[in-house]
Formats: sequence, C-alpha cells, structure tokens
Amino acid sequence: TTRQCRGNDFMFYGFDSCEGLPESKLDFNWKNGDYKADQEEVEQSLKDHGNDLSKIVLTKGWFSKELFGDFRKHHVRTPAIVTIDSDTFESCAEVLDFWGPRLVPGSVVLFDDYYGVDYGERLALDRFKVRYPKFAEKHLFRFGGGAAYEVIAASGAH
Repeated sequence: TTRQCRGNDFMFYGFDSCEGLPESKLDFNWKNGDYKADQEEVEQSLKDHGNDLSKIVLTKGWFSKELFGDFRKHHVRTPAIVTIDSDTFESCAEVLDFWGPRLVPGSVVLFDDYYGVDYGERLALDRFKVRYPKFAEKHLFRFGGGAAYEVIAASGAH
C-alpha cells in the first residue's frame, strides 16, 4: 500500500526526454520540442527549490517500453504517487502501460493536463480502463487543468 512507501526510503523517480515534447498524431495543442529543458537545468531547478538530489533518480529518454524496461531492471517499487505531465496521448499511454499495472489501492495519480484537451491524458486513461476493466479510480480534486485520482481497485495485470 502507499502507507508502506512513506518514510526515509521514499524516492522520487523522474522521466524526461530533455528534448521537449514529441510529435503527436492526435494532439495539436503542442509542437514538437515544446518545453525543452536539458537535464542540468532540471537538476538545478530541483536544487534551487531545496530538494535532496540523493532521493531523486532522473531518467533521460522518450517514454517507451525500452526506457521503462531498462528502468525496471534497477528500480522496482510500488508507486505511492504517479504524476503524469506528458501532455500528449501517445506519451501518457506509454506511462500508463508501465505504471498502471503497478498501481495499488491507495496509489494516487495526478494528471497535469487532464481537462480542456480533447485527447491527451484523458483519452489515454479512458483507453487504459478499457484494457483493464478491473481498474477503478476515485476523483480526488481538480488543480488547474489537472485531475487527481486515488486508485480504489488495481488493474489485476501486474
């Protein structure tokens, strides 16, 4: 459960292409390369905001089965909180393909760009739920264009 993930062993895992957003076949709100920031900029921003970098693992690369497969070889944990700020449908679908089956009741998922876009993160979650009908979530709150959900039933696909 998420309660077991609290304490001194709590880690933050971040993923970023460091090349901005990829091209999307569905989302036209974003351009290829939008929001580009290199890894050094991200690390400096984390330091500037008082974060302990010894508790943060940043993985550079495009969201893909290969990226997450390599990550899984070194870091396998049950996620307490998954924040998805992938903007595009394709990227969010890759994130849900990896993290979705690892979510447990009590896990919290934050979608940064859930509202106001016809496709993107909302469509990726809808398609995930079709593939995993045992998965169920409860809406917690809305923040800006984002939405927070608590997992109430796991997908059964781990």
